[in-house]
Amino acid sequence: MKTKLLLSLLVFGTLFQINAQETTTIIKPSLTDSKKSDLSLKLEDKLETKYAIGLENNLEKNSLTTQTKLPYPIIFIHGLNSSSSTWETTKNFLTSTFGLTDGGFFDVNLNYDGSLLTSNKTTDSYLYYSNTNAVSGGDIYFVNFAVNTGGVVFLNSNGTINDNCLNLSNQSAIAKQGYILKDIIMSVMQLSGKNKVVLMGHSMGGLASREYLQNSLNWQLDGLHHIAKLATTGTPHGGSDAIGGQILNVDYSSEAIRDLKKISVYLEGGYESSVSSSYYNRDVNCNGISNDGLNIIGLNQRTLSTSLDYSCVIGTGLSILGVGGDGAVTISSANLNLANSGYSNLIPNIFSVFKIHNQLPSDWYTIMQSIDEPNEFQLAYGVTLNSPSVYYGFNSEQSSSSPYVNDYDDYKFSVSSNSNVTISINKPTALNLNARLVSSTYAQIGSSFSNNGGTSINFLANNLPQGDYYLEIYGLPTPNTISKYNFSLSSTLSNPDFTTANSLEIYPNPTSSKVYFDNSIEKFETATVVNYLGQVVGETRFITFEANQEVDLSSFSAGVYIVKFANGEKSITKKVIKE
Repeated sequence: MKTKLLLSLLVFGTLFQINAQETTTIIKPSLTDSKKSDLSLKLEDKLETKYAIGLENNLEKNSLTTQTKLPYPIIFIHGLNSSSSTWETTKNFLTSTFGLTDGGFFDVNLNYDGSLLTSNKTTDSYLYYSNTNAVSGGDIYFVNFAVNTGGVVFLNSNGTINDNCLNLSNQSAIAKQGYILKDIIMSVMQLSGKNKVVLMGHSMGGLASREYLQNSLNWQLDGLHHIAKLATTGTPHGGSDAIGGQILNVDYSSEAIRDLKKISVYLEGGYESSVSSSYYNRDVNCNGISNDGLNIIGLNQRTLSTSLDYSCVIGTGLSILGVGGDGAVTISSANLNLANSGYSNLIPNIFSVFKIHNQLPSDWYTIMQSIDEPNEFQLAYGVTLNSPSVYYGFNSEQSSSSPYVNDYDDYKFSVSSNSNVTISINKPTALNLNARLVSSTYAQIGSSFSNNGGTSINFLANNLPQGDYYLEIYGLPTPNTISKYNFSLSSTLSNPDFTTANSLEIYPNPTSSKVYFDNSIEKFETATVVNYLGQVVGETRFITFEANQEVDLSSFSAGVYIVKFANGEKSITKKVIKE
């Protein structure tokens, strides 16, 4: 028993212990209230205009999408007595290995007046903007609550943020965190040009995400939450009663500890009068009135929307000792369903990993699993035709218990008028990917396509009527591997009066290997390739006539070629660029 307790204390010590290195200080200009910077005012003015004329239609058209690759950006929110530096390992993998764009971080002071005896989310929550670490269009963003009054952020000598926040901003009430997320989400949508975001929370950061999501007063100007997915790792959905007084550098009179207890007014509801006087204040709802006499509806008593995707990661690193869970959060508490019996209809994707609590934010592999794209059409991520940049997607194992099942990734796009839609999917390494097109009534359109272990899938959907459609990309993941693919969707208007020469589509163009075209109607018998000198350098003969016919240019040098398609009655030519 003594051995178990000692190891538990060591875990908790490493969980919150401050790195005692030499520190420097940076002070950041404010982004809220009467001291808003020009950037903030521009962001809010633009966003209000966007909402006024239709957020769903206009944010997707923002020119900043050229810097982004994901359908929706991801906002990472850290946990108790921590900072955005807790995600450093994961951030490096996402940017260096997977090529995602880092949009920067948002510094937030959640105790702006410096008093621990009062709590008011509308005056305590203060967002700062850094001129030296400017936020911009990106795929991933980070929230940092380790900010002192006046925007002071202590940095360790290695450049990471020192979690020792003197005014307990990173130990403040969860209600404040959810409240400030409104401004952060608004800014991220504007910066990235997207109309939704994904929230990824570690520990208390997952509860902050839920506070935003489950309190409609926190939502955006159009009355919608704009969350595509909520993923949590090591989050105490059912509360946590970690060993009292043994977690280093945590103030056990703080608002956060008050809210995180298993049986707390914040989580389970009740009156502030029942809150222990051992805390600095009892103002659980952070309305500026401690013990206001209101019956507070607890987070676990509020409804959870079914219009978005959910996942949760459960740490089991101390299960071998009989302690259970990750050392700070039990298995049942970290499970969104088990911790909240009223939400059994959600059925989130659940991932178990043998790690302790403070290791979870660095576990990039499991984090990538948890933020995987939805596998249901109703929750599909929105993508646009003719996007200026390709979209990135990821193929990963779907659960800890069933690793050998297909990963289905669903995307939704809209066609405004009859169109021919070209779909190109590329995978740098061999992975057996498949793709299919599905109507708004969930009926498959045409055939399914496979790369058969190759690197690409290309097909054309002709004459799609106006409406919504789904692109489903799926394949069996390689164990212990996250495989990246990219895809694009382009369209041209479909008009039956066009001549064959105008309507024939070849794709992709430019190409690095093969081009494809629909030969099911015209039934061209040959495709002759001519170089810029007028010399015939290749010819392909077709015995069958397919909707996804191919011409292989992989052996040709880079340059411009003319491909002549012919049958016994007619011929047409098309220019192709070989990269």
